[in-house]
Amino acid sequence: MNRMTRRTFVGRCAALALPLAGGCAPPRDGYFRFMTSWTAEPEHGGFYQAAATGLYSAAGLEVDLRAGGAQINPLQMLLADRVDAILGFDIQTLLGIANQLPIVTVAACLQSDLQGVMTHPDVASLSDLKDRTILVNATGNASWWPWLRTRYGLRDDQTRPYSDNLQPFFAAPRIATGGYLTSEPFRAEMAHVPVNFFRFGDLGYPPYGATIVTTRSVIRRRPHELRQFVRASLEGWRDYLADPSAGNAMIRRLSPQVSAAQMTYAVGRIKAAQLVDGGDAKRFGIGTMSAERWEATADMLAATGLTRGEVPWQEAFTTLFVADLRIGAAASNKVAPRDRAALKDGGASA
Repeated sequence: MNRMTRRTFVGRCAALALPLAGGCAPPRDGYFRFMTSWTAEPEHGGFYQAAATGLYSAAGLEVDLRAGGAQINPLQMLLADRVDAILGFDIQTLLGIANQLPIVTVAACLQSDLQGVMTHPDVASLSDLKDRTILVNATGNASWWPWLRTRYGLRDDQTRPYSDNLQPFFAAPRIATGGYLTSEPFRAEMAHVPVNFFRFGDLGYPPYGATIVTTRSVIRRRPHELRQFVRASLEGWRDYLADPSAGNAMIRRLSPQVSAAQMTYAVGRIKAAQLVDGGDAKRFGIGTMSAERWEATADMLAATGLTRGEVPWQEAFTTLFVADLRIGAAASNKVAPRDRAALKDGGASA
């Protein structure tokens, strides 16, 4: 099993990126390069909605929306100045900060993570997993598995590699598997296999999901374009929840293997869990972040041994680009001056 930690992973990304950083021409005004973490899928629907409905154009931007993939490392591309921002995740950013990488999260499109564990129906709680085999992929080994193991008293020898093949899970009633709220349960439903799904965000797992990550250099050099990109993207997420047809049509063109049924299922689960517009976003608007959540994630990494020593988590994020937007916030939810000041001042400075 590959047990390479996120620290090693991020460090290698930085080493690979440095030789590429020189010689890149700065992008022209209004041209903004954004890379997602995977091929086009409904889990990234707000960005495709913004592109398909002209929100980026209306913001004065020409957005080069690039899809990631198995052989693409978005963080490396960001550090090499080949893109201006990427779709990231909190643990990656915090480990980057621990390695003194100049990366900053500027918005959280999902108020909590999509990841969880899928089990057979006889499992009523994750506490019931102590005598089960649990399939964990390489990313999970360096992110959610240490949290799950620590919280529920599980053991490393219970895990087996998960290679995105659900047949072992379908065949064995005493196997559980890591997965995404929008993916593995859908595949089980298509196979007519009843399951339970326990999303970690419902159980105290603190990271945000689908974050927009950039560099301090981009914040310094292109604040207006970054602000416009963040605004249009969050408006795209708002509109995607209301009517995802435009975004889904674009996703289908780019990823024809993603079925209409899968997209409908994914959007429905995201909406039902209020991942975009629930939690703090209901009050402060889509994309909002809090210092408390970032500190909790940093504390989790330290408690589970993924980091050593104190990580300056305050440098991992800034609310500068979302504090005043209030996209999707309920009109009746007025922000007190004290809360407004906290939102503006919290996090990394530009």
